[in-house]
Amino acid sequence: MELRPLGYDSFGVKEEFGVDPETGKCYVKRTFAPETWDILRQNQALQNAGWDGYSGDKDKAFKHVASIPLQIVELWTQMYGVNPIEPGNEALLTRLLNDPEWAWVRTSRGRVKIREA
Repeated sequence: MELRPLGYDSFGVKEEFGVDPETGKCYVKRTFAPETWDILRQNQALQNAGWDGYSGDKDKAFKHVASIPLQIVELWTQMYGVNPIEPGNEALLTRLLNDPEWAWVRTSRGRVKIREA
């Protein structure tokens, strides 16, 4: 199947269009921008280095648990019908960050918990 370039969407995802000559079905192929892969490789490197993600203060008030590329946020929004990083969707975001399928968006190992205010 030959693909024709459509360009890039607002998140930098490359889109291509093609028609399967045998079935007549139309396809759109979407490819993450190179920056997305850079972020995911950095996340994996931090995990492998054993980084705990905590801030430098003695109270460990903040913990960096993930670097999520915008393309992944867009994908999650399409999959679940809501943007998981918007306020009010903390339970969905926590579930996604703890899912082994999405481990590569995490910057450290372990599980994420929602801290009560």
